[in-house]
Amino acid sequence: MKKILIVVPVFNEAASIEENLRQILAAATHARGDIAFHLLVIDDGSVDGTAEALTRYCQNETRAAVLRFTRNFGKESAITAGLHATPADTDAVILIDSDLQHPPGLIPKMIELWESGFNVVEAIKQHRGKESAYSRLLASGFYKLFALLARLNIRGQSDFKLLDRAVVDQLNQLPEQQRFFRGLVQWMGHATARIPFSVADRANGSSRWNLLMLVKYALHNISSFSAIPLQLVTWAGLVSLLVGCVFGGIALIQKLQGQAIDGFTTVILLMVFFSGTLMLSLGIIGHYLSRIYDEIKRRPSYILQSPTETRTSQPVQRNPLTALSEHPAASLPLHSESENSPR
Repeated sequence: MKKILIVVPVFNEAASIEENLRQILAAATHARGDIAFHLLVIDDGSVDGTAEALTRYCQNETRAAVLRFTRNFGKESAITAGLHATPADTDAVILIDSDLQHPPGLIPKMIELWESGFNVVEAIKQHRGKESAYSRLLASGFYKLFALLARLNIRGQSDFKLLDRAVVDQLNQLPEQQRFFRGLVQWMGHATARIPFSVADRANGSSRWNLLMLVKYALHNISSFSAIPLQLVTWAGLVSLLVGCVFGGIALIQKLQGQAIDGFTTVILLMVFFSGTLMLSLGIIGHYLSRIYDEIKRRPSYILQSPTETRTSQPVQRNPLTALSEHPAASLPLHSESENSPR
């Protein structure tokens, strides 16, 4: 019997997480009874009672397990943790959001395409739901800029994907700590099938993204896949040199002809222009240096709580990881970053 692990990153979803997990697991198991499904929830440092809700859920669902971060490390780290923790006997991994904006009903179709020979099956956003026109414009701009600079087309892609075991192993071997999951999967170049979907409304809450977070997200991901901004610094320096030579030549000719050299306003504007170009260039270089600095520190991208550690004074009554390991169909040992992250 084939075994598929469903990885669900979670952050502050206490109000709806139990019901959403039931729907995700039910959509998979009801359609494909010939496959053993297991659920791995990555609690990304939730502080709203999500941990307690997950403990209750796992006490009643032996196919589910939870890994908890010591704090909020971000969704990319949660995805990485889920891939690192994939048991050796797992045939494929499905990644899906916990808020049901990724329709669980697509899981059977994804499995069908995987069984037909595709190593990657990804869900593509055909309609972005109730996103504002402003958000759509920002997303479109990011996709176009990323495609231009990184030479990778990720337009409409989401983290809702099915990955073959071979793809998971290759992702886990990549040494970088700061990851962009969508970009890495596209960069690997495996045979990929795509399924369009419409983004559903959130059952509870709203998006936590703001303009500053989106800008940082774009800068982080573009610098992960492209060195073109650094090359632009070189071209900016070349243009500045040429402009300086032209104005220097004009000034020299005027001097030799005995003409008074004027243009004080022009000189000031040129100084402002070149100073701005220099500061922008230093900023681009500084951003890349900060990325290199973060990588060479070799800090893990996430840290797990110990199995009995919780954010409340109440002890865990039952370790869901132990519960899953006792299940006859599969086991899911607790993976620590020091043992399983690529070095």
